[in-house]
Amino acid sequence: GDGVVYVVPGFYEGGGSYVLDESFSSAATPNAQAAVAILGASGDELGKLASAGDLNNDGSLDLLIGAPGYDSERGAAYVLYLGPDHWSDWWDPASGEARASIDLVQAVEDEQSIARIYSTESERLGTLVDSVGDVSGDGVDDILVGPSEDGGTLRVFFGGGT
Repeated sequence: GDGVVYVVPGFYEGGGSYVLDESFSSAATPNAQAAVAILGASGDELGKLASAGDLNNDGSLDLLIGAPGYDSERGAAYVLYLGPDHWSDWWDPASGEARASIDLVQAVEDEQSIARIYSTESERLGTLVDSVGDVSGDGVDDILVGPSEDGGTLRVFFGGGT
């Protein structure tokens, strides 16, 4: 199934919780299957969320999440690849059930279908995240990751093949 991704800001190691209203049902939300909580490290300040377009050119949209508080406010952005080749990172292949949560830090370490783009400067990278379409003209979507208004470097990252 497709499912719905809920972002739970600022929690790590199972902290935080969420509740699904009755309106989250297959009657009100056709094909709704489950929700997956996306957990960042304490202080990440997850919040800015955007479609990344199809960043890896696999025919499926990907997700971009800003984490401007990452690593003492240096900042980061996470790219979550959502296509069928990556579903086992979201769904338990043995049971077919959605995973209760995805720990971004652990997923990056485990080299799952999540990439982290981070800054080495204190600029709160990830304050701005967005898809910019195909800027490079190669047929693959690209993304923009920006710092806080206080300064830093605005970066365009070019997508690539699967």
